[in-house]
Amino acid sequence: MKVMPLPSEKWDLIPLETVPASHLEEVWRSAHGKKYDWTGAIGTVLKIRQSENKWFCSEFCAAVMGIDDGWRFSPNDLAALAKSGAF
Repeated sequence: MKVMPLPSEKWDLIPLETVPASHLEEVWRSAHGKKYDWTGAIGTVLKIRQSENKWFCSEFCAAVMGIDDGWRFSPNDLAALAKSGAF
C-alpha cells in the first residue's frame, strides 16, 4: 500500500458513486499479484489489446466502475464518462 498526497492544483479528483466493498474486493483480487501492463497502457492510445495476465491503472479503474473491456479506455475517457454519469 502507498499513501499519495493528491494536491488539487496537480490532480483532478472526480467523485464516483459508492462502490460496494464486495465489488471492490473482487476487482482487487483479480488484479492482485499481477504485473503492470505497460504495453496495455500505451495501447489505450494505439488501440492495442492488453495482456490478459497484467493490469494497468485505467483498466483497474474501469473495472471498479463496472465497465467491461476497460483496456479500451484511457484515463481521459474514464474521466469523461465519470463526469457525465454515463457508466
